Amino acid sequence: MYWWFPPRFKVAKTVVLQKPVKPPATYRAPFGYRPIDLLPTIGEIIEIVVATRVTGAAEANDLLPEE
Repeated sequence: MYWWFPPRFKVAKTVVLQKPVKPPATYRAPFGYRPIDLLPTIGEIIEIVVATRVTGAAEANDLLPEE
């Protein structure tokens, strides 16, 4: 079975946040900030559904190692 994942669900929006509880001088340098990638919610839901199905099929057919 071939899965096609639409490209629009792979595009992330990056938001830059200040790291909490840092002195004000820290925010003059790049390491004072943290980038966060926000993916579309529908893409995240599709990934969870597919991962759940693949895991279930692998467990049902004993394809996973014991550890």
